[in-house]
Amino acid sequence: SAEIGLPFTCNVRANLVDESVASDMRKAGCVSVLFGVESGDAHLRNDVLKRNMSTELLLRAGRILRAAGIRLYTQNILALPGETFSQALATLELNQSLRPAYAWASIFTPYPSSELTEYAIRNGYFEGDPNRLNPSFHSHSVMRFPSRRERRMFTNLHRLFGIFVEWPFLGRCVRLLCGLPLTPVYSVMYKLWYGYTNRYRIYPHTALYETALGEGQISASQNLIEPVFYRSPFISDVEIVERIEAHAAGRINWLVGAGESKATRILPRLYERGHTGPLWEHLIA
Repeated sequence: SAEIGLPFTCNVRANLVDESVASDMRKAGCVSVLFGVESGDAHLRNDVLKRNMSTELLLRAGRILRAAGIRLYTQNILALPGETFSQALATLELNQSLRPAYAWASIFTPYPSSELTEYAIRNGYFEGDPNRLNPSFHSHSVMRFPSRRERRMFTNLHRLFGIFVEWPFLGRCVRLLCGLPLTPVYSVMYKLWYGYTNRYRIYPHTALYETALGEGQISASQNLIEPVFYRSPFISDVEIVERIEAHAAGRINWLVGAGESKATRILPRLYERGHTGPLWEHLIA
């Protein structure tokens, strides 16, 4: 911190967190951490996902980080193979006990050849068609569900997850709210809450924010819930795009722009070439 003096965010595992580690991280300038909970159900978390972390271990790590003055950003997965809505609610309740600055949830996506996808196919939770994969793990689940209503309940829980964690008293209405056909409305609420918490809680006043403020690209009162990008005075937007497109030309694993539709075409081709498991190391976005 003496040499660099910049705040930072990092990923941590609960089993590696203790008072000494948290204290050293805070002294070094750590202001927030991303912390994988994944599931509040012990069977799903440890037997299916193989996290090997008890509920008490997760809660203890959360208490230590909060006591050190470090903001907690939890990461969770909904609609896991075979997961019931009651098990998903256990994930919600664990996050409410952790009291994070933001509770993030994704929807499980069965990427080809991963161990969890093979588990899903073997147990009849997914038919194995890679063409059904969503371009985003924030869209909807492709797992099999007992009914369309239960599928909708998981989708709506994803949209409202962070809000339910922030205001636990809403938990009394979770099943009712998640069962309503209001996914488009909940999607807007999700984006607004995500933008607010990340701007004001997780990554406040970074060095780039201060630079943009000093250069007059943003104002101190500006609402940054909608994304705002820093523009260097030394290169134009047109030149940036031209350079990136020129460098990406001929490289199938390069995604220019949002890249979601192209990603759904690229991933099966990478699998066909023998790449297995997580493919992020092969993709350049």
